[in-house]
Amino acid sequence: MDSGISPRLLLLRSEQDNAEMEMLCSERGIKTFSFSALKLLPKKLTQRNIQQLKEAEIIIFCSKPAVTFFQQYLNHIEQKKIFAVGKSTGRFLKGSGLETVQIPQQQDSEGLLALSTLQKVCGKKILVISGENGLDTIQQRLVERGAFVDKLEVYQRQKNQMDNGTLLALKKFKPNCVLITSVEILESCVKAVAGYIDLSKLHIISASKRITQAAKLKTFQCITQSEGASNLVMLRKVLEVYTPPENKNE
Repeated sequence: MDSGISPRLLLLRSEQDNAEMEMLCSERGIKTFSFSALKLLPKKLTQRNIQQLKEAEIIIFCSKPAVTFFQQYLNHIEQKKIFAVGKSTGRFLKGSGLETVQIPQQQDSEGLLALSTLQKVCGKKILVISGENGLDTIQQRLVERGAFVDKLEVYQRQKNQMDNGTLLALKKFKPNCVLITSVEILESCVKAVAGYIDLSKLHIISASKRITQAAKLKTFQCITQSEGASNLVMLRKVLEVYTPPENKNE
């Protein structure tokens, strides 16, 4: 653990998420370096997708971007059972006008699949809304339970490359901790900063078991898993890791 050392955080999420985390960290005197590792681009829905949407009885949203890129179709699903993988995604859905959203306490795919309302789904038509190549585990497990599951990919990810100026500024910043909320961000991080930062000395705060498993296959040696991907949950884990033992009960 890094108790007693001041965290210097590398933030790699969207500009909006990074800005929110910067504000939270600034209030606590934590230094940050922000870069959006992935650019998200919309994918156009086909007529088949629209038909799947009409037929689905259950809709599962895997992320906030999935909600963002689905905004124009939200009025089509008001009468359906709506689920969100995490609390931030659930809050975003409710803020978009969908009041009845089921959210697991454990904010990952395993937590979602453990919900009692998703145990008896044999014969149900379910639509999983995500980004390109997102969370196949949910689809596979629900199919095993007898459901008819389709995946609707509403956005694609494009890796952002750091230019030389950004890389040199990052090297000067000397981050000791990076927040990782997806496997794609993990891959982008490794590719972008290798050679500029010693990855073996970079502490990862991981948002899920899947990310933790992927990180263990890289050169990272210090990994701590948080209870979810929201900024508040991730920051809570950072404070837990970096707070000296004698101050943890204050």
